[in-house]
Amino acid sequence: MNVVTFGISDSANIRPDEYVLDEKGVTISLDGIGYYLPLYGIHNVYNAVAAIAVARHFDVNAGIVRDALASFQNIDMRSQIIEKEYVVINDAYNSNPLSSRYALMSAAAVYAGRRKIAVLGDMKELGAESARYHRETGQAAAECGFDMLVAVGDMARHYADGATGAGMPVDCVQAFQTRSEAISYLRGALRERDVVLVKGSRSMKMEEIADALVR
Repeated sequence: MNVVTFGISDSANIRPDEYVLDEKGVTISLDGIGYYLPLYGIHNVYNAVAAIAVARHFDVNAGIVRDALASFQNIDMRSQIIEKEYVVINDAYNSNPLSSRYALMSAAAVYAGRRKIAVLGDMKELGAESARYHRETGQAAAECGFDMLVAVGDMARHYADGATGAGMPVDCVQAFQTRSEAISYLRGALRERDVVLVKGSRSMKMEEIADALVR
């Protein structure tokens, strides 16, 4: 069996020569051909490279691939950028440890130099290791340079423990049981030009927080 790997590391068979992230999407150069995907986030670099790898396997013309990627339309609540006096990244469609880490990394890379707030709801169906995964994600928020963490749900304290353990100041970490509590706090805490990442599992309905901030 012939295995072809893809990714952004040097060990991948198919990988970009370079890539650029911004709030509108990702731009990739691969073997001298430029591709643009109008989807925010480093995770979409992986998605684009995966699509290119599959297309190459089936000998699809690079121009067709380029046009298909450029015309892709996102759906709401998946890395959806909403610009007001501050930026809301509505990523409330779903959440897991890996997607949360990529969401944090993406915001850190695209919005370097701006105050960033992670609003994270419970990640469901993680079994016996749930507390650890939430702590690690809180730790990732601190390591990615987020200035504040607002955690919501039954696992909020584990997010908080991870963030403070990684050096985020205690007074910059808030844990709430309900979305309404988080909304009330955020309305008083947000400043102009802040960047707010909202993410959680589908059942947490974190889009209600994003919608309240946009309104």
